[in-house]
Amino acid sequence: MRLKKIAVSLLIGMSVFCSGCVYYRVTDPTTGKIYYTDGMNFQQSGYSGAVMLRDAITGDTVTIQNSEISRIPEGEFKAAVGR
Repeated sequence: MRLKKIAVSLLIGMSVFCSGCVYYRVTDPTTGKIYYTDGMNFQQSGYSGAVMLRDAITGDTVTIQNSEISRIPEGEFKAAVGR
């Protein structure tokens, strides 16, 4: 029983620690431009489906009307952004 409590505590601790460890590659299919980000906001104005993000390479805030979003591992994100 004690081992089960320790395992559950470790699992909860790891999930809290890694909750900010989500990285995305966002592609604008219209232009072919690729952006990398660790967070984004979906626009709430109507049903536009737009996504707003901060590009990790340039630091610019970008809004894309039509996007392809892929969750990527930290290593790929760091390699793309140069960190």
